[in-house]
Amino acid sequence: MKKSMLASFLISLGVAVNLTLGPPLGPIFFSFGLLGVCVLDAHLFTGKAGYWWRNQKIDLFSVLVANMLWGWFFGWFIGVANPSLIPIAIEKTVMINPIIYLIQSFFCGSIMYICVDLFKKNYVYGIFLGVPLFIYCGFQHSIANAIVYGVAHILPHFPLLMLCAMGNCAGAVFINLLSEE
Repeated sequence: MKKSMLASFLISLGVAVNLTLGPPLGPIFFSFGLLGVCVLDAHLFTGKAGYWWRNQKIDLFSVLVANMLWGWFFGWFIGVANPSLIPIAIEKTVMINPIIYLIQSFFCGSIMYICVDLFKKNYVYGIFLGVPLFIYCGFQHSIANAIVYGVAHILPHFPLLMLCAMGNCAGAVFINLLSEE
């Protein structure tokens, strides 16, 4: 549970800087969150999803729930600490077509798997390319989205976040399968 809380905190920092700076620097500095997750071996749903089906020692659903709850909590405090971010976050919580959301989630999950896998192979630059890539493309990250709801001080739309998590997981597993030797 501590490692999931840590991951949520680190991604919250990335969300905060992205909301604060916006493009072009926000997405680049967001990478700090995923780099921290990888270096500190924190449990981030989108970082574990691609490996889970091969190594089921980790309870992926518990990681997801912990990341979302802690992420929302940390996001809420970010909104308290910097109220100017609340309207920016609210704007990002606009509902979109669930099919499009699922597709965007799939692509984000595939990028996150590649980032983490590159890090495991000592290619840290993958994080600094992949994180801005998913943000610039408008792809959906389930945990970052839960954090944005927290910053906005609104309760998340859990069915939509779960759909996003399913897409993230499917994208990560898809790339894992395709890259298998």
